[in-house]
Amino acid sequence: MRSWFLVAVAACSSTPSAPHPSEKPSAPVTVSIDDRDLGGGDHEVTLTATPTVDVAALTLTLDGRDVSLGASTRGQTRTISTHIHLAPGEGRDVIGGVTAAHRNRAAVVHVGAAVEQTSRPPTTYQLPDGTRVDEVRP
Repeated sequence: MRSWFLVAVAACSSTPSAPHPSEKPSAPVTVSIDDRDLGGGDHEVTLTATPTVDVAALTLTLDGRDVSLGASTRGQTRTISTHIHLAPGEGRDVIGGVTAAHRNRAAVVHVGAAVEQTSRPPTTYQLPDGTRVDEVRP
């Protein structure tokens, strides 16, 4: 009877599944990027990174500016901020990233006015048999 119990326990316990093949390895950090509107077209963008394991070197990149911070311990929060000035009605994406353990992790935030989505007019093609087809893209 004991052998059946052990077989049942072994069958019910499982090991963590392997990551999906399309998932790429990334830096062992959690990353967030935030925008604070200061008024008058000025924005303060802050990138926050927290390693999930001890890392020998940590590099934060925000809007093209790199800051190397050296070794960081697990759970130690590191931040970098930058100020951005935009003309009225202007907006853009600000990209931040973290490099740790030879891997990267990125984050993006849109600051300023939202980009207005415009649809392109459809393109009409004529197939060899004379059929006309409209190509519509968002």
